Amino acid sequence: MQCPKCGLENIHGAQFCEDCGTLLRTREVSPVSAPPPPPSHYQQPPQQYAPPPPPPPHYDSPPQAGRFAPPTVLVTPPAFKCPKCGRENVVTAVYCGGCSISLTGRGGIPDSPKCFGKLTPLGGGAEFYLDRDKILIGRKSEGDGIFPEIDMGLIDTNAGVSRRHGQIIKDDEHCYVEDLGSSNGTFINDIRVPEGVQNPIKDGDTLRFGGYSFIFRKTR
Repeated sequence: MQCPKCGLENIHGAQFCEDCGTLLRTREVSPVSAPPPPPSHYQQPPQQYAPPPPPPPHYDSPPQAGRFAPPTVLVTPPAFKCPKCGRENVVTAVYCGGCSISLTGRGGIPDSPKCFGKLTPLGGGAEFYLDRDKILIGRKSEGDGIFPEIDMGLIDTNAGVSRRHGQIIKDDEHCYVEDLGSSNGTFINDIRVPEGVQNPIKDGDTLRFGGYSFIFRKTR
């Protein structure tokens, strides 16, 4: 190995020059590998923003399980055809809205503001309410077009009451009963009244049409 300073050839492997003592070579040092870089800190990928779910549908009443709320169904009330004029009336109607005849034969409505009196059967039974200025008492006959407000055919099975037997009349101050030419007569307190005459009646009087008697009561 040649000395880099003086040029002397030295033996192989010598560390110093034999002539000038110059260091011929440095000890080979094994290269030290650089330490591996520290692992980078793992970061989770950013989460994407999700919009909130829509609110649940609102129902006025709880819907059936697994179904939407049922639609509202409008029910048309049944109708009752007038036997005289053919008008369709609701089944609860007392008088026809077309020709004004009685549809029930039971008189008026007790709670009506027009109701001024009632007839109470002496033998018991349904009462008849009076709510018109003229109230026909008799038996219904569709063939003859007779539809009395008080249909005695509903209770008089012996036909002792004529189809147009009598009527009760009301004015501003008094009430009257009139016989319309009946076969078996009209009576006030067991006294037969003449045909075609308006006879005054008062609260508590007994009225008899044919063989059926009532107590007349004023309600206002």
